[in-house]
Amino acid sequence: MAKPHPLFGIVNKLALEISPEIRRQFGIIQQAQVNPAKAEEHTTSLVNIITKALQETLPTDHRPMILADQPMPTDVTDYWLVEPIHGIRNALHARDAWGISMLQMKDGVAELGIYYQPLTDTMLRVQRGDGAHAKHRLRVAGRKVLTDGMLLLPVKTEDVVEHKLMELGAKHSMHTRKSSCPIQDAAEIAGGTADVSLQTGLTPINALFTDLMVRESGGFVSDWQGKPVTATTTKLVAANSKLHGLMLKSLNAR
Repeated sequence: MAKPHPLFGIVNKLALEISPEIRRQFGIIQQAQVNPAKAEEHTTSLVNIITKALQETLPTDHRPMILADQPMPTDVTDYWLVEPIHGIRNALHARDAWGISMLQMKDGVAELGIYYQPLTDTMLRVQRGDGAHAKHRLRVAGRKVLTDGMLLLPVKTEDVVEHKLMELGAKHSMHTRKSSCPIQDAAEIAGGTADVSLQTGLTPINALFTDLMVRESGGFVSDWQGKPVTATTTKLVAANSKLHGLMLKSLNAR
Protein backbone atom coordinates (compact mmCIF):
# COMPACT_ATOMS: atom_id res chain seq x y z
CA MET A 1 0.00 0.00 0.00
CA ALA A 2 1.35 3.42 -0.96
CA LYS A 3 1.86 6.06 1.69
CA PRO A 4 -0.92 8.69 1.47
CA HIS A 5 0.36 11.76 -0.31
CA PRO A 6 0.82 14.88 1.88
CA LEU A 7 -1.23 16.79 -0.69
CA PHE A 8 -4.40 15.25 0.76
CA GLY A 9 -3.79 17.01 4.05
CA ILE A 10 -2.98 20.30 2.31
CA VAL A 11 -6.21 20.23 0.30
CA ASN A 12 -8.25 19.20 3.34
CA LYS A 13 -6.96 22.28 5.18
CA LEU A 14 -7.75 24.45 2.16
CA ALA A 15 -11.28 23.02 2.01
CA LEU A 16 -11.93 24.00 5.62
CA GLU A 17 -10.72 27.53 4.92
CA ILE A 18 -12.64 28.30 1.74
CA SER A 19 -15.85 26.29 2.22
CA PRO A 20 -17.72 29.09 4.07
CA GLU A 21 -17.02 31.57 1.25
CA ILE A 22 -17.95 29.01 -1.41
CA ARG A 23 -21.26 28.28 0.33
CA ARG A 24 -21.97 32.01 0.70
CA GLN A 25 -21.30 32.58 -3.00
CA PHE A 26 -23.46 29.58 -3.93
CA GLY A 27 -26.28 31.04 -1.83
CA ILE A 28 -26.07 34.18 -3.97
CA ILE A 29 -26.29 32.02 -7.12
CA GLN A 30 -29.42 30.36 -5.71
CA GLN A 31 -31.04 33.75 -5.10
CA ALA A 32 -30.07 34.92 -8.60
CA GLN A 33 -31.94 32.17 -10.46
CA VAL A 34 -34.65 34.65 -11.49
CA ASN A 35 -31.94 36.55 -13.40
CA PRO A 36 -29.83 34.17 -15.55
CA ALA A 37 -27.24 36.85 -16.37
CA LYS A 38 -26.66 37.52 -12.67
CA ALA A 39 -26.47 33.80 -11.93
CA GLU A 40 -23.80 33.41 -14.61
CA GLU A 41 -21.89 36.42 -13.27
CA HIS A 42 -21.82 34.98 -9.75
CA THR A 43 -20.89 31.52 -11.04
CA THR A 44 -17.90 33.09 -12.80
CA SER A 45 -16.98 34.80 -9.52
CA LEU A 46 -17.14 31.44 -7.76
CA VAL A 47 -14.82 29.90 -10.39
CA ASN A 48 -12.37 32.77 -9.84
CA ILE A 49 -12.45 32.37 -6.05
CA ILE A 50 -11.68 28.66 -6.28
CA THR A 51 -9.01 29.10 -8.96
CA LYS A 52 -7.18 31.73 -6.92
CA ALA A 53 -7.28 29.55 -3.79
CA LEU A 54 -5.85 26.57 -5.68
CA GLN A 55 -3.11 28.67 -7.29
CA GLU A 56 -2.06 29.88 -3.86
CA THR A 57 -2.24 26.46 -2.19
CA LEU A 58 -1.20 23.66 -4.54
CA PRO A 59 2.52 22.95 -4.22
CA THR A 60 3.95 23.56 -7.69
CA ASP A 61 7.14 21.45 -7.44
CA HIS A 62 7.91 22.85 -10.90
CA ARG A 63 4.49 21.59 -12.06
CA PRO A 64 2.35 24.14 -13.92
CA MET A 65 -1.37 24.24 -13.13
CA ILE A 66 -3.42 23.56 -16.27
CA LEU A 67 -7.10 24.47 -16.14
CA ALA A 68 -9.53 22.00 -17.69
CA ASP A 69 -10.48 24.40 -20.50
CA GLN A 70 -6.86 25.06 -21.49
CA PRO A 71 -4.89 23.04 -24.09
CA MET A 72 -2.96 20.06 -22.73
CA PRO A 73 0.76 20.83 -22.33
CA THR A 74 3.16 19.43 -24.89
CA ASP A 75 6.43 20.58 -23.32
CA VAL A 76 6.06 19.11 -19.79
CA THR A 77 4.95 15.72 -18.39
CA ASP A 78 4.55 16.72 -14.72
CA TYR A 79 1.66 19.11 -14.10
CA TRP A 80 -1.66 19.67 -12.37
CA LEU A 81 -4.96 19.33 -14.21
CA VAL A 82 -7.58 21.38 -12.38
CA GLU A 83 -11.29 21.99 -12.90
CA PRO A 84 -12.40 24.66 -10.40
CA ILE A 85 -16.05 23.68 -10.87
CA HIS A 86 -16.70 20.23 -12.28
CA GLY A 87 -20.38 20.14 -13.23
CA ILE A 88 -20.51 23.87 -13.83
CA ARG A 89 -24.00 23.81 -15.37
CA ASN A 90 -25.28 22.27 -12.17
CA ALA A 91 -23.67 25.08 -10.16
CA LEU A 92 -25.02 27.70 -12.58
CA HIS A 93 -28.56 26.40 -12.03
CA ALA A 94 -28.07 26.08 -8.25
CA ARG A 95 -28.01 22.27 -8.25
CA ASP A 96 -25.88 20.45 -5.71
CA ALA A 97 -24.07 17.98 -8.03
CA TRP A 98 -20.75 19.75 -8.58
CA GLY A 99 -17.30 19.80 -7.07
CA ILE A 100 -13.65 20.81 -7.39
CA SER A 101 -11.43 18.34 -9.23
CA MET A 102 -7.63 18.13 -9.16
CA LEU A 103 -5.43 15.57 -10.88
CA GLN A 104 -1.67 15.33 -10.50
CA MET A 105 0.17 14.08 -13.57
CA LYS A 106 3.65 12.55 -13.33
CA ASP A 107 5.57 11.51 -16.44
CA GLY A 108 2.31 11.98 -18.34
CA VAL A 109 0.41 9.52 -16.11
CA ALA A 110 -2.37 10.33 -13.62
CA GLU A 111 -0.88 9.65 -10.17
CA LEU A 112 -3.41 11.06 -7.73
CA GLY A 113 -6.71 12.87 -7.78
CA ILE A 114 -8.97 14.77 -5.41
CA TYR A 115 -12.64 15.56 -5.89
CA TYR A 116 -14.11 17.85 -3.24
CA GLN A 117 -17.80 18.74 -2.89
CA PRO A 118 -17.95 21.88 -0.71
CA LEU A 119 -21.73 21.89 -0.24
CA THR A 120 -21.60 18.53 1.54
CA ASP A 121 -17.98 18.78 2.74
CA THR A 122 -17.23 15.47 1.02
CA MET A 123 -13.75 14.65 -0.23
CA LEU A 124 -12.86 11.74 -2.48
CA ARG A 125 -9.18 10.95 -2.93
CA VAL A 126 -7.48 8.43 -5.17
CA GLN A 127 -3.81 7.53 -5.42
CA ARG A 128 -2.24 5.07 -7.84
CA GLY A 129 -1.44 1.91 -5.90
CA ASP A 130 -3.42 2.98 -2.82
CA GLY A 131 -7.03 2.80 -4.03
CA ALA A 132 -9.87 5.31 -3.95
CA HIS A 133 -11.22 6.54 -0.62
CA ALA A 134 -14.05 8.66 0.68
CA LYS A 135 -15.04 7.85 4.27
CA HIS A 136 -13.89 4.32 3.47
CA ARG A 137 -12.14 2.55 0.62
CA LEU A 138 -14.29 2.37 -2.51
CA ARG A 139 -14.96 -0.90 -4.33
CA VAL A 140 -17.06 -1.52 -7.42
CA ALA A 141 -20.22 -3.61 -7.07
CA GLY A 142 -20.14 -7.31 -7.88
CA ARG A 143 -23.23 -7.40 -10.12
CA LYS A 144 -22.90 -9.95 -12.95
CA VAL A 145 -25.84 -9.02 -15.21
CA LEU A 146 -26.98 -5.73 -16.70
CA THR A 147 -30.64 -6.40 -15.89
CA ASP A 148 -31.99 -4.12 -13.15
CA GLY A 149 -28.63 -2.33 -12.88
CA MET A 150 -28.10 1.43 -12.73
CA LEU A 151 -26.86 3.02 -15.97
CA LEU A 152 -25.37 6.51 -15.73
CA LEU A 153 -25.80 8.59 -18.89
CA PRO A 154 -23.70 11.33 -20.55
CA VAL A 155 -23.98 15.03 -19.79
CA LYS A 156 -25.45 16.04 -23.15
CA THR A 157 -29.01 14.97 -23.83
CA GLU A 158 -28.36 15.15 -27.58
CA ASP A 159 -25.66 12.47 -27.19
CA VAL A 160 -28.08 10.27 -25.27
CA VAL A 161 -30.55 10.64 -28.15
CA GLU A 162 -27.99 10.28 -30.97
CA HIS A 163 -26.51 7.06 -29.57
CA LYS A 164 -29.90 5.71 -28.47
CA LEU A 165 -28.67 5.13 -24.94
CA MET A 166 -32.11 5.17 -23.34
CA GLU A 167 -33.09 2.39 -25.74
CA LEU A 168 -29.89 0.54 -24.83
CA GLY A 169 -30.76 0.76 -21.16
CA ALA A 170 -34.34 -0.34 -21.80
CA LYS A 171 -33.09 -3.34 -23.80
CA HIS A 172 -31.43 -4.62 -20.64
CA SER A 173 -34.16 -3.39 -18.25
CA MET A 174 -31.70 -1.00 -16.62
CA HIS A 175 -32.52 2.04 -14.52
CA THR A 176 -31.02 5.29 -15.86
CA ARG A 177 -29.84 8.57 -14.37
CA LYS A 178 -27.99 11.65 -15.63
CA SER A 179 -26.03 13.83 -13.20
CA SER A 180 -24.17 16.07 -15.70
CA CYS A 181 -21.06 15.40 -13.61
CA PRO A 182 -18.82 12.62 -15.07
CA ILE A 183 -16.39 12.42 -12.13
CA GLN A 184 -19.28 12.13 -9.69
CA ASP A 185 -20.64 9.33 -11.88
CA ALA A 186 -17.23 7.65 -11.73
CA ALA A 187 -17.36 7.88 -7.93
CA GLU A 188 -20.70 6.07 -7.96
CA ILE A 189 -19.24 3.27 -10.08
CA ALA A 190 -16.17 3.12 -7.83
CA GLY A 191 -18.32 3.03 -4.71
CA GLY A 192 -20.75 0.39 -5.99
CA THR A 193 -23.89 2.57 -5.94
CA ALA A 194 -24.19 2.45 -9.75
CA ASP A 195 -23.21 -0.23 -12.24
CA VAL A 196 -22.31 1.22 -15.65
CA SER A 197 -21.27 4.71 -16.71
CA LEU A 198 -21.42 5.71 -20.38
CA GLN A 199 -19.82 9.08 -21.07
CA THR A 200 -19.30 11.28 -24.13
CA GLY A 201 -17.69 14.65 -24.81
CA LEU A 202 -15.10 14.17 -22.09
CA THR A 203 -12.25 16.56 -21.32
CA PRO A 204 -8.83 15.09 -20.46
CA ILE A 205 -9.31 15.55 -16.71
CA ASN A 206 -12.69 13.80 -16.80
CA ALA A 207 -11.37 10.82 -18.77
CA LEU A 208 -8.13 10.40 -16.82
CA PHE A 209 -9.74 10.93 -13.40
CA THR A 210 -12.47 8.38 -14.17
CA ASP A 211 -9.91 5.85 -15.38
CA LEU A 212 -7.74 6.20 -12.27
CA MET A 213 -10.62 6.16 -9.79
CA VAL A 214 -12.53 3.20 -11.20
CA ARG A 215 -9.43 1.09 -11.78
CA GLU A 216 -8.19 1.77 -8.24
CA SER A 217 -11.59 0.51 -7.04
CA GLY A 218 -11.31 -2.78 -8.91
CA GLY A 219 -13.25 -1.78 -12.03
CA PHE A 220 -12.57 -1.55 -15.74
CA VAL A 221 -12.57 1.51 -18.03
CA SER A 222 -12.10 1.83 -21.78
CA ASP A 223 -13.32 3.83 -24.72
CA TRP A 224 -16.37 2.56 -26.61
CA GLN A 225 -14.17 0.33 -28.79
CA GLY A 226 -12.48 -1.28 -25.80
CA LYS A 227 -9.22 0.65 -26.14
CA PRO A 228 -7.34 2.07 -23.10
CA VAL A 229 -8.28 5.53 -21.89
CA THR A 230 -5.90 8.38 -22.73
CA ALA A 231 -6.03 12.17 -22.51
CA THR A 232 -7.67 12.21 -25.95
CA THR A 233 -10.47 9.80 -25.04
CA THR A 234 -13.88 11.46 -25.34
CA LYS A 235 -16.19 8.45 -24.89
CA LEU A 236 -15.83 5.79 -22.23
CA VAL A 237 -17.44 2.85 -20.49
CA ALA A 238 -16.79 2.28 -16.77
CA ALA A 239 -18.06 -0.72 -14.79
CA ASN A 240 -16.88 -3.86 -13.03
CA SER A 241 -15.06 -6.39 -15.22
CA LYS A 242 -18.14 -8.48 -16.04
CA LEU A 243 -20.51 -5.61 -16.83
CA HIS A 244 -17.84 -3.72 -18.74
CA GLY A 245 -17.57 -6.59 -21.22
CA LEU A 246 -21.32 -7.02 -21.48
CA MET A 247 -21.92 -3.31 -22.12
CA LEU A 248 -19.13 -3.08 -24.71
CA LYS A 249 -20.63 -6.05 -26.56
CA SER A 250 -24.09 -4.49 -26.47
CA LEU A 251 -22.82 -1.07 -27.59
CA ASN A 252 -20.98 -2.48 -30.58
CA ALA A 253 -23.64 -4.98 -31.62
CA ARG A 254 -26.06 -2.29 -32.76
